[in-house]
Amino acid sequence: MKKGLIFLFVLIFMVPQIYAFESQDRAPVHSTALNPAIPNVLRPFRRWVRKFLGIKPKPIEEGGPADVTKLTLSKTSIKLSCDPDTDVNRQLIEISVEAYDRYNDVLTYVYNPSAGKVIGNGPNVMWDLTGVPPGRYTFTAGVNDGCGVCGYTKTEMVEIVRETPCNSGGT
Repeated sequence: MKKGLIFLFVLIFMVPQIYAFESQDRAPVHSTALNPAIPNVLRPFRRWVRKFLGIKPKPIEEGGPADVTKLTLSKTSIKLSCDPDTDVNRQLIEISVEAYDRYNDVLTYVYNPSAGKVIGNGPNVMWDLTGVPPGRYTFTAGVNDGCGVCGYTKTEMVEIVRETPCNSGGT
C-alpha cells in the first residue's frame, strides 16, 4: 500500500513538473532545476518517471575547456659555434600560441619548457636556451580558462647541435 501511495504521489506532483520543464525551448541549466517545492528525497524518481513517460532530457550544452590550437616556433634547430659569445642571440626562439575558448573566457597561457626559461607572458613569448648544452628539448603550451590546464596542449621540439667539433687543444 505504501509503495502505491508513493508512486501516486510522485506521479501527481512530479510528472507535471518534469513534463513542463522538459518541454521548454531551452536546455536545463542543471538536472536539479525542477520546482524547488519538490523535496530532494523525490528527485531520484525523475529518471524513472521520464523513462515511464518516454521523455528524454535535452542534452546540457557545455563549453568544455580551452584548447591550444596552434604553437609556432621561429626555429626548430639551433647550430652552436665554438665561440659562446656569438651564440647568445642565436639561442632565443620566438613562440606564438593560438588558443580557442568557446565562451571567450579570459585565458592564462601556461608554458612548460624542458630546458631554458620563458621570457614574457601571454600568447607571444621568447624561449631562452642560452647556456643549454646540445640536445633535443621540448616546449609545451597550454591555456587555463579557470579550470586549470584541462584542454588540449601543444608540444614542439627544438634541437641544439654544434656546427663543428670544437678544438680545445692547440695541436
